[in-house]
Amino acid sequence: MMDISVIVPVYNKELYLEDCLNSLVNQNINLILVDDKSTDRSLDILRHYKNKYENIKLIKNNKNLGVSESRNIGIDCCKTKYVGFVDADDTVEDGFFNYLNENAKKCDYPDIVRGNFKLYEYDIFTNKKVLQKQGSMPYFKNKNLVKNKDDFLAYETISCCNKIFKKSFLDKGFLNLSYEDEEFTLRNIIKSKSILYLDELSYCYNMDIGMHYKNNNNKSLNFLSLFKIYDHLFELDSKYYDILLDRLLISLFSKMVCITNWEVSDDFKFQIFDNIFKYMNYKYPNWKKSDCYTLFVDNINLRTYTKYINKFSKEDSIDKIKTLIKS
Repeated sequence: MMDISVIVPVYNKELYLEDCLNSLVNQNINLILVDDKSTDRSLDILRHYKNKYENIKLIKNNKNLGVSESRNIGIDCCKTKYVGFVDADDTVEDGFFNYLNENAKKCDYPDIVRGNFKLYEYDIFTNKKVLQKQGSMPYFKNKNLVKNKDDFLAYETISCCNKIFKKSFLDKGFLNLSYEDEEFTLRNIIKSKSILYLDELSYCYNMDIGMHYKNNNNKSLNFLSLFKIYDHLFELDSKYYDILLDRLLISLFSKMVCITNWEVSDDFKFQIFDNIFKYMNYKYPNWKKSDCYTLFVDNINLRTYTKYINKFSKEDSIDKIKTLIKS
């Protein structure tokens, strides 16, 4: 019996889907493909793979439900020991899930098994993928159980896709909010009793240059959802308050820099920032004492957050954000 089910939610990913599936079909996994009412050729591609490989289950949503609900539908169908997730425009290295499973067996099946990750940008001008980041962390030893969960919670990527989770350990699936990965991953790290760290094989995130942050007020910049998620996380265990506050600030600051690139008036941008700071002052009155705040205001050049944005922020915008934060 296979020990891992991998869930792939799909919505209009015809350009990337075959590369994604080709990286998965020859691994020893159950593959659960959830078509979220695609309007392109994605469903035809999924049907082709379903007919070709015996380890694939295809689910078709009757209406577009979004990535969170599609993943939850897949979780409900999962009958294996572990469940993992892959986005339809990403890939995994050869044998990635086999590697996670083999090492999980050797360590008495921990709650979470963490694999490495690589972040690639696809340069449309050169038609090549460029490696931008690798996810190895010097704080942990390969093929060892994590001893300091505080450090893991502080530094591990918020993505759920480079990990597998013990099915019996999951009490619920994804919330139907923006930042569903962030909430799901951090919640389960907090609740876990054992985490295995691995860094030899990688999940590969594929990102078009300029597409990580969008120049409009879309789902990726839904601050209300971000606040709701962290309000929930803070309630899980008070001993992780400082770590979670730093993670919230990192998310906030990076998105604030993104806003400086919106093609709207500066007054509108800074009104958003002002409202964010008012909420933080109300909800977390000691937030300016955090280590992350100090680093941000005193040491970090905010331009480093704009590496995926073609139009860089003006220096006066950066200075004004800092002024608002200090006020």
